[in-house]
Amino acid sequence: MAKKYTEDQKFEIMLKEQEEFRNNLDVYKKGLELLKLTLSDINNSLRKKGLGIVYTTDRIKSENSFLEKVHRKIDSSEPFNTKSAHDIIGFRVILRNLEDVRAYVNSIHNNPLIKVVNEKNYIDDPKESGYKSIHLIVEIPVDTIMGKKKVHAEIQVRTALMDVFAREEHKLNYKGDCSAESREELFELSLALTNCESSFENALKGTMVKPEEPKKDEVEKFNKVLPYFEKAQKKLQLKIDDLKDNYPNRDDIAFTSDRIKPVTSIKRKLKKRKLSYTPFNIRTKITDVVGFKIVVMTRKELASLLTYIKKSKIFDIIDEKNYVKNPKESGYKGYHLKVKENVLGPNGQVEIVSEIQLQTMLMAAWSANEDVFYLDKNLNNNSIKYNLSVVSKNLYAVAERLDRLKEKELELKKSKLIALKNKAYMNRCNHERNFIKELEEYKKNKKNPSKGSLKLVNVKEKKGED
Repeated sequence: MAKKYTEDQKFEIMLKEQEEFRNNLDVYKKGLELLKLTLSDINNSLRKKGLGIVYTTDRIKSENSFLEKVHRKIDSSEPFNTKSAHDIIGFRVILRNLEDVRAYVNSIHNNPLIKVVNEKNYIDDPKESGYKSIHLIVEIPVDTIMGKKKVHAEIQVRTALMDVFAREEHKLNYKGDCSAESREELFELSLALTNCESSFENALKGTMVKPEEPKKDEVEKFNKVLPYFEKAQKKLQLKIDDLKDNYPNRDDIAFTSDRIKPVTSIKRKLKKRKLSYTPFNIRTKITDVVGFKIVVMTRKELASLLTYIKKSKIFDIIDEKNYVKNPKESGYKGYHLKVKENVLGPNGQVEIVSEIQLQTMLMAAWSANEDVFYLDKNLNNNSIKYNLSVVSKNLYAVAERLDRLKEKELELKKSKLIALKNKAYMNRCNHERNFIKELEEYKKNKKNPSKGSLKLVNVKEKKGED
């Protein structure tokens, strides 16, 4: 049976763990950078083989989030602390499909710089809620003034469609509503997304091919104009960072990503337009060499983001295409903005047109899988077309379900705003508390007992993805 602590004992435990966390912060940062470099090498190697990486994220758990978890698990049979913590450093890798997920996990296992100490396969054995992902606890050696120190990190690997579910579960189940109605909605969402995964697998059977390697002279021609695109990319990245910081509904933004179009894709596009492959045509005729994606969860969030972008005039928009209302023949949906940036060249200012794609998570999943079709000669195969139509119908059904879940989330937010007037409710919302501030108050009260003792409120342990 787990030991029960007094409120003051809990504060003392948390103070000790806070000190340990702060003392090890530099080690965590070094571990994050080392693992980031190693995973970047894996990413680049696998991309060349045709593996589809939708996006990656990394983070060091915030101090307050760390303390919240320490507090939540103090009375449990498995308390959380700096010694037992395996997820202070966290990575998330989102891939195109299940085949890519398994290939990525194998690459981590086979990398000599990473030691996998534990693996939880929630894809073959999903959680009760329907959550699917593979979680790897890895160990990496970090150089410190005291010598090598083994640091642990968690890497979550899943498909884009699995990530749709994971995000909704985190919002509604872990940080929101745990009612039977929500659990049922989440389970139905999991089933619908599994159907989509199966449809994609059927559509993609036999279509996976290795990307074409560009010729040396093609790369040389592209490199002559690459500095223009890199400058435009940097300027746009600053504007997108500003957008994420100032957008009133910034929590709606699931992720952003950027890329410079590969040489083979540029060559294919110029050939389709019957244009020669020259540095001038690359710079002036291809308007999506620099590409950014801004991805949200639902269609309503996409519409709100688009409205804000247009009103804020943060980007110099010269054209737009609404593939949400008028999907491409393949079934692709998204909202594309052509934006221009003036960059400095050897002979003065040069205008570079780039593309920003606004998508929902489901649209991003479709887009990632659609990329495969352009590499395959059997794109017009009737069987592929039929399976794609099935995927399209399934994705539409999921989009409808996500919209309903979003409405549920908005209802919860409204109820929380009302309940915040009730102090007891605030004490129950563990994730809303500022534990750093509470510990400072506790230390002050220890020095001056006449001011009274700050008491920790017992919080029901929540279930969910930490």
